[in-house]
This record gives sequence, C-alpha cells and structure tokens, in this order.
Amino acid sequence: MSTNKPIIVPVHLDLLPLELPLGSSPQQKIEPTCVIKTAAVEISFFNGVDVHLVQTVLKGLVLK
Repeated sequence: MSTNKPIIVPVHLDLLPLELPLGSSPQQKIEPTCVIKTAAVEISFFNGVDVHLVQTVLKGLVLK
C-alpha cells in the first residue's frame, strides 16, 4: 500500500457544445482538462466527462 498522500486539485468541468462554433475546425487538438499521474497510472479527463465517472475514478484511486 502506498504511503504517499494523494494531491487533490479542484477542477471545473464544462459540457462540450453540441455544435462546433463557426470557423472552428473539427481537427483541432483537444487537450485534457485534468490529468492525474501516479506511479502506476496516468488518467486524463476531458471537458464533457460525466461527474459521476470522475467521482468513481477518484474513489478507486483512494481505495488502492
């Protein structure tokens, strides 16, 4: 069991728009909103992710 205390950073997740704004390209690189890195795993969250999914992942990380 790891003895490192996890660092929790508050983030605000926005919903993705249903339609692309005029002039935007669908080929734009989408950057993650939040990245969690541990010794064993790297998890990326993107805008539009369901908050329940984020909570489930965080609970799973705390339990391990």
